[in-house]
Amino acid sequence: MSIPFLYFLISCGEKESDSATLPPEDTSEEINNYEPSFEVEPSNENNEAFDESPQQVLNIQHAGIWNLSPAAGPYNSMYGELNIQELINGYTVVPYCDFTFGVTGYVAENICDTCDFGFSIDFFVLEPEPPDEETEEIIIPEEFPQAEDISECFSPELPHHQETRTLAYSFADEMLYFNYYNTDIWVPWYPAVFLNDTLEVFYQEEVGFFGAGDD
Repeated sequence: MSIPFLYFLISCGEKESDSATLPPEDTSEEINNYEPSFEVEPSNENNEAFDESPQQVLNIQHAGIWNLSPAAGPYNSMYGELNIQELINGYTVVPYCDFTFGVTGYVAENICDTCDFGFSIDFFVLEPEPPDEETEEIIIPEEFPQAEDISECFSPELPHHQETRTLAYSFADEMLYFNYYNTDIWVPWYPAVFLNDTLEVFYQEEVGFFGAGDD
């Protein structure tokens, strides 16, 4: 029984594979002839719809002087004005927005960590001064309308008439910070320079827009 068994082992040895290695599949024709199942919008090479120049330029300026008392501090009250002016295309004869806030404030205990003093400030819109009798009447062109109310100005988040806001000043930053609607989140609001018991507030911005009254 030993000889046939040996033969069986020899005959069952490793057999060389008859299968050949297949070449890599050529998919170039399929790629070249590929058609997507969805529509592809043609590119806008001139970006006409995405790079349209604004029709108008709006110049925004907020400025005012706030007096602090008592002299040399520590300060417990303040008063002054804040002038809001917006010009369309630099047209200064009749600004689109031209209002003045009167501001009065009393010391605020809750101020930002990096601030030196702060106030709860009341903002109220002042009535415009009547023109002098000798002043020549100005005819307002239709293309330069005027805001009839402070809410019609373009400046974002202006105070409403008789609104109270808490602002605090930092000597190091020369910045007035706003306790954003009493959330204890202090955001930079107005650059301001401290000089001889006064704060000189000044903010200026120029933006493009598509005209007053446009949708």
